[in-house]
Amino acid sequence: RNPLRRPTDRMEAIALRVAIGLAFAVIVLGGLAGHVVRESVETSAEDQAETRTRTVATVVDISIPLTPTLGMPPVQALVTWTTGDVDHVQLAPAPAAARRGGEVIIWTTADGQVTSPPMSRSKITATVVASVLTGQIVALGLIAAAVLGARWAIDRRRYRAWDEEWLYANRLGELG
Repeated sequence: RNPLRRPTDRMEAIALRVAIGLAFAVIVLGGLAGHVVRESVETSAEDQAETRTRTVATVVDISIPLTPTLGMPPVQALVTWTTGDVDHVQLAPAPAAARRGGEVIIWTTADGQVTSPPMSRSKITATVVASVLTGQIVALGLIAAAVLGARWAIDRRRYRAWDEEWLYANRLGELG
């Protein structure tokens, strides 16, 4: 052991090693969590694919355009369609080019309610990646905060020790 190395230096090194080990553990556990999240999201997507039906509907009226957002149709249309012996009339998202009397594709549930399309492969992947990365970033942020807190506590202890050593040196200087 180095005689110039103080106990606070050793505590700081231990804290850093623990933080690095925890960071690697978070990365590994994030990968394992990714498999669990993927299975869950894929199960949900399969359920959506089984319970949602692609339906052709006729546009009755076009309502006020929606604020366009990425991947969303920019208008709502009043549409009508028939399933079995039941006629349905509901508001549904429609492409901007939809015109009264024209046909649009909508997705419906078993009870005839308009819904979003089932998740695509790319949406499944994006959901899984976003979930896992968010979890890992939060965990790594907590580890970083713990390291900063430990550094703060170690520095306070180190400064107290220096103060005591300076006081001791001053007393020795006054005696000598």
